[in-house]
Amino acid sequence: MNRQRQLNHNSDPESYRSLLPEIANLLNTSVSYIEKYPTDIQKTLCEVYIAHFDSNEIIIKQALGQVIQLNTETEKQIEQAKQQALHQEQENKRFSAQAVLSRELIMESAKIIAEKNQQRNNRQLQNVEYGQFERKNSESE
Repeated sequence: MNRQRQLNHNSDPESYRSLLPEIANLLNTSVSYIEKYPTDIQKTLCEVYIAHFDSNEIIIKQALGQVIQLNTETEKQIEQAKQQALHQEQENKRFSAQAVLSRELIMESAKIIAEKNQQRNNRQLQNVEYGQFERKNSESE
């Protein structure tokens, strides 16, 4: 590894990709596995690799491992957030369905109550009319 070549990569962001084989070798993985990471993570790996160029191999591996670990933890947090959002959406749909059902029940109950009130009012009206009829009949006798 030529120090000058490594430092030149710092000035050309696109040339970072040429460092991926060396990074993959240090991490005991394949280049294609590292290429699965988002571009910003790949660039960060290369920057960490260049920043720790003068260090020994163990320190470089630890530094690179921390970048990957942070990415993995972030991915887990994103997945958890997605799961929570999905669960919340399902709860909202369930609550919404219950609210619609409740509204339908309330409307049906209100209709039944209105009909019963109308029947009661009609009976009272009939009783009043019948009472007036009875009074008229008793007065006319």
